[in-house]
Amino acid sequence: MKNQFSKTSCTTILVGKKASYDGSKIVARTEDSGDGNFEAKKFIVVSPKEQPKHYVSKISKVEIDLPDNPLRYTSVPNADLTEGIWGEAGINSENAAMSATETITT
Repeated sequence: MKNQFSKTSCTTILVGKKASYDGSKIVARTEDSGDGNFEAKKFIVVSPKEQPKHYVSKISKVEIDLPDNPLRYTSVPNADLTEGIWGEAGINSENAAMSATETITT
């Protein structure tokens, strides 16, 4: 039987507090997978004091210095960090939400 998820795309839906029934801000995201295997995720809150000052990508080796005055933010990285963080969605303390690497955004 063919895997039902083999043709899905990374998709994000963002709902602002004025669009939800109870004022909640919602970020929903799916992850695509050509073979139907998905990486386990975890939900974290990163405080400014925990934010690194320098980032190096594990796969591309791209390096970048990060701001000296970071904000607190949430993230949904892979539970296994072997291939990098892949923090695909989150909201910061200024209520700016983001989702990364998606094919479809609504």
